[in-house]
Amino acid sequence: MALSRLHRPERVDDPDVAAVVDVRTALAGLSFGKRACVVLRYALDLSEKETALALGVSVGTVKSQTSKGMAELRRLLGTRAAGELVGREH
Repeated sequence: MALSRLHRPERVDDPDVAAVVDVRTALAGLSFGKRACVVLRYALDLSEKETALALGVSVGTVKSQTSKGMAELRRLLGTRAAGELVGREH
């Protein structure tokens, strides 16, 4: 399973600390299901099927929760910032 990607070290020379705090705050405002789907899909780059297996839910639930979670993040962070957060839409 793709969860082994979790242990991949990534270093950023000059992190935008304020942006990190904003993203963490916005993610904390999401329900567990929405937050889990967004993080697994975009931060860990799991597929919808892998995310569903990891969470023990259907692929349809992953699609719905991810979509709703991203909509909330766009509302909280703005469209541009939310787009930068995920880098690309899956």
